[in-house]
Amino acid sequence: MKQLLLFAIAIFSLQSTQAQTLSLDPTFGSNGSVEFPAIPFWWSSYAYFQSIIPTSDNKIWVVSANTNDSKILTCLNTNGNIDSTFGNNGQLALGTDYDIDKFEGVANCQNGKTLVLGSSIFGTGECIDPIVQHQVIFRISASGDLDSTFGINGKMDWVRINKLLYFSKINELETGGFIVARYNNQDDPFYDIIEFDDKGAALPDIVQLKINPEWNLKKILSVTKDDSQKYLVVLSNFFGTYLSRFLKDGTLDLSYGNQGLKRFSNEDYYNEVQVFTKSKLILSGDFEPNGRLSLIQVNVETGLPDETFGNNGLYVFQFNNACATNHRSVKYSENTGWVGVQWVDGQTEIIQLNPDFTPNLNLGPDGHSILPMQCIGFSSAIALNSDKQILFGGTIAIGSVFSHKLVRLEGLNTTSIGSEPTSKSDDYLITPNPAGDYITIDCATKVESLAIYTSNGSCVLFQTSPDKQIDMQNLKAGLYFIKLYGKDGKLLSSKRFVKR
Repeated sequence: MKQLLLFAIAIFSLQSTQAQTLSLDPTFGSNGSVEFPAIPFWWSSYAYFQSIIPTSDNKIWVVSANTNDSKILTCLNTNGNIDSTFGNNGQLALGTDYDIDKFEGVANCQNGKTLVLGSSIFGTGECIDPIVQHQVIFRISASGDLDSTFGINGKMDWVRINKLLYFSKINELETGGFIVARYNNQDDPFYDIIEFDDKGAALPDIVQLKINPEWNLKKILSVTKDDSQKYLVVLSNFFGTYLSRFLKDGTLDLSYGNQGLKRFSNEDYYNEVQVFTKSKLILSGDFEPNGRLSLIQVNVETGLPDETFGNNGLYVFQFNNACATNHRSVKYSENTGWVGVQWVDGQTEIIQLNPDFTPNLNLGPDGHSILPMQCIGFSSAIALNSDKQILFGGTIAIGSVFSHKLVRLEGLNTTSIGSEPTSKSDDYLITPNPAGDYITIDCATKVESLAIYTSNGSCVLFQTSPDKQIDMQNLKAGLYFIKLYGKDGKLLSSKRFVKR
């Protein structure tokens, strides 16, 4: 019983202790939460909750591990009920049916089908029991059926003996297709690029990247393509994190950076690529000494951190409890922006940023809200859906009975500093930008008041009946946002500028 108590992984409760905009969604499950059974591993006393994936048809996939560390995919309808039309009574046994012990990603195709990536490892590595790794990509329909028209009998799969295989994060291209790297960075390394069209059909040519062995590659994090169809690759080794560029045939583009490579960080702690396009790269990671969750934005062309973003390209989520914990996550969606979450000391801290990285002040000071909702252990997960809602998931144990639990909160409405008013923003000009000691406001409509905010949402200057020229001498160098207000407090314009 003591062991069971130690592995009581997640406890959810939500009571109103302070004014805040987030609330349980009453249309989801029972008063905003749902539960479904979890089977513990045969060799221990716990079950494991891995991922929450909102699908393109507004359903919810939950990936968890049950007996023998085999992954289970459960499909829920938007109201939280298990979708009995999916798979076998709402579930797919990824381990039993598809040899997936390690779930490595999905891609939602425009035809309603889904690509699923994963792998499994067998053997101890001893001479009579070698390590055998099976790597697989398959495509399933909205009902969970294997699409036999994909690959060979619905799968693309590879088997290697005594070599570990990896996938990068699968990335959506601007064309609507997808791209992923598949690689081995040990003895006899290879680095393959696989592309799919918008329906999830694999393109015939697999390009092998010619990566310099002297790079001592640790990971390929993600891949995309530029306008000239060159490959842009995010990778890391033990000395930092880099961008590299390759030609269509997979050879290095030596005109890019230092022999095809640009290092934008001396750290290798960035563990997830959040956004990667031909012009912009944003990664997240826990790499500060106190373990704070951070974002870094990189200009793809220069290969350097974007100095207009946060503090010299870095944004740190300022959680109240700055401690080392692995119960922290950040997610992004186009209509919700950025949501950073930390579970510690019996509460959940949430910081929401608008898509332009300005704090959502509707949520609270500096976009910050604290909920008495506890997720303890290693099985907590979050996701954002298209309805500006946040999903929390974890595993709970009552005695020897385990179950997975999801809650859905609503109220993630983007606002505030970075939001644009209904009038045309070009009617209000802020010059110069970047600014020195002064900025000038050029507008046709009378400005009754203005406010200047830091990138963290702190108001550093407020003036009524302001002059056209604003004194900036007391402001430190960095990124700021200025909001101009007219009669009766109407927002006229919201602008971003940099103080040199």
